[in-house]
Amino acid sequence: MRRFIPLAALALVPLAACQSSPDADDSASSPPSPVELGAALDVQTVAATTELAWSAAILPGTAAAVDGTVVYFGFDANGETVLTGAAADSGEAVWELSTETGAVPGTDLLWWVTPRPMAIEVVEVGGVPAVLARALDGDVGDCAGEESQQAVVAVEAATGAILWTSHPAEFGAEDSCGTVFEGDMVVTDTAAAVSGSVPGGGEVTVAMGLDDGEVLWANTGVRAYHAAANAIIGTRDLDDPASAGCELEREFAETGFDPATGEVLWELDPCEDPSITVGLAEHALVEVGEGAAAELRAIDTLTGAVVASIAAEELPDIRASDGQSLVLCSVATAEDAEALLLYDAGAAAFTVSDLEYSRELRYLIWQGHVAVYDGDADATRLYDLAGGAEAAEFPGWWAGGTGAYRLSTPPEYWSDFEAELDVYTADA
Repeated sequence: MRRFIPLAALALVPLAACQSSPDADDSASSPPSPVELGAALDVQTVAATTELAWSAAILPGTAAAVDGTVVYFGFDANGETVLTGAAADSGEAVWELSTETGAVPGTDLLWWVTPRPMAIEVVEVGGVPAVLARALDGDVGDCAGEESQQAVVAVEAATGAILWTSHPAEFGAEDSCGTVFEGDMVVTDTAAAVSGSVPGGGEVTVAMGLDDGEVLWANTGVRAYHAAANAIIGTRDLDDPASAGCELEREFAETGFDPATGEVLWELDPCEDPSITVGLAEHALVEVGEGAAAELRAIDTLTGAVVASIAAEELPDIRASDGQSLVLCSVATAEDAEALLLYDAGAAAFTVSDLEYSRELRYLIWQGHVAVYDGDADATRLYDLAGGAEAAEFPGWWAGGTGAYRLSTPPEYWSDFEAELDVYTADA
């Protein structure tokens, strides 16, 4: 079944920036002072981050640490949503993109915060650390005032300067208005892509270059929902389903696309009814079959070749991934219990972890360890992936870190419309 993202709980807010117009005299301004971050957090020192440095109310899943800046969607005094860059040590706002600070020259932008996944993505734009956020632009493609065209905005993390604004719907005059990019935004090393529905029916995926926001390609009949470092991964409608040579449950194929050109890199056999569940740096995991014939495969995202596989009486549930090389999933055992299965892309191998599994707990992978969150105690324990030994424990959750500062906020799918961001540091 095709995966669709509901348009519930969207936040639409006017956008402005704490910056002057290009023609203004900037001689009196100066860049923010660098934050004293301290030594970078590692497994040995993260347990010391027990002192709460500061907190903020945020939209769930929208906080990220970028060098010395914590970027998040928060709220101003009037309850309007604001994209904020805060100093990691104090929580003081270094910059804000909001209605309170004046207009962004030449734009009529409103933030468009999708329900999931994370509403901002950390990227590099020409070597500059930045975040991507989604917006509506009333200046472009307004369809006679009825609709605003969607935009993707790249914001420099340190200063809040807008590096570029891209309009993914500008792929055809007849289709540029009314396209709703309700799907996930996926990001590779060089491009970002969004998917949505075009007027009159059908789907489209549009890719933009990270350096300048230029639209690289637009493929109709395609929905992207995963990415690896070297591929955009999604589904492509089959031109002639009858030619597949089997009775298909779904008339599309799981496909990998070149981020720069949109050309097909590989396509999985639709007769096997495959479903790609997660993308890594250069691998992806694919569920194939059901019942006794169920199998979990790892494929190379440049070629689509199978690099590892494991049989499973029931298809595993993905529980956690570091997005680079490690994936943790739960599998049924012969004793009618469940265990944790680890895929290591570096070794291209599946192994069963000795770590105890419970559906009541939340899992995450960080620096080769499994982070397990206990909601009752509001604490996280780090376990060694190989032997299952406990390595550290700290209050709250792991949501990223910069220097000696650790972010704690529940993922977007744990919370309602508002969540709390807590930033911890080591005891003085």
